[in-house]
Amino acid sequence: MELIELIKKDFSELIKEYNLTISSPFPSIVELRNENCKIQIQRERGIEVYLSFTNQKSKREYGLVGLTVFRQLENDIKELKSNGIFNLYAQIVDIYFSDILRGDFSWSDDYDVFMKQYNS
Repeated sequence: MELIELIKKDFSELIKEYNLTISSPFPSIVELRNENCKIQIQRERGIEVYLSFTNQKSKREYGLVGLTVFRQLENDIKELKSNGIFNLYAQIVDIYFSDILRGDFSWSDDYDVFMKQYNS
């Protein structure tokens, strides 16, 4: 099954709730977007998946892993149950990052300060 079809299936509730459009600029990349945010899901070598959020106004991109560490969600995410990798990503976005889909980037300055420890 193509990546876009897998994403449509597992993100269907988020697509409806947040009025997201879906596109696939490349076979290995799917983008979900609304007026506030773009989510990019990229599959590498058929087995690795990367997810990032982009603020539609500032065009600033935030990776899921960095945001997870910033928000100290590592243990919470371990508790989630899913029936597949894209279903798990959809749950993570819905439960922990729906504020981003609503356009709340008020945390971004604190995130940049936090991430300096990794960018020095």
